[in-house]
Amino acid sequence: MDRRLSKSEILRGHDSFSNAFTKCRVYNSEYLKLYISESGQNSDNQNFSPLLSQLKVGFIISKKKVKSAVKRNYLKRILKEIYRNNKSVLNSITGNCILVSFNDNYLRKFDKLNLRLPLDTLVNDYLKIIETHNKKFIL
Repeated sequence: MDRRLSKSEILRGHDSFSNAFTKCRVYNSEYLKLYISESGQNSDNQNFSPLLSQLKVGFIISKKKVKSAVKRNYLKRILKEIYRNNKSVLNSITGNCILVSFNDNYLRKFDKLNLRLPLDTLVNDYLKIIETHNKKFIL
């Protein structure tokens, strides 16, 4: 199993993020929030090829919620690590991109109180979100 997070997997650019937000479902949990795109292909992209399509992932930490760049980058590293180690769970995702973020409540607590959670708690929360997506998608 390849656990690397290559540059080609990461969603980049303002337009890519705004397109991903327009056609997505939001899944919330206690600490995390996932935006999973609805469609299997991007209708705005005329050069779309199903052979070249792969799951893209973006990591979002709002500057309004977490003021310090050091803290924002720390949280993004945690999200990347969670995604990287659990890529195999995402085989059933039909969309072309996923945006991963923390819940607003947790971000406020992290910024004000410097509340840090153990990594295994966040991983379990991430797996619960993916499981709820799979259940809704199957039904």
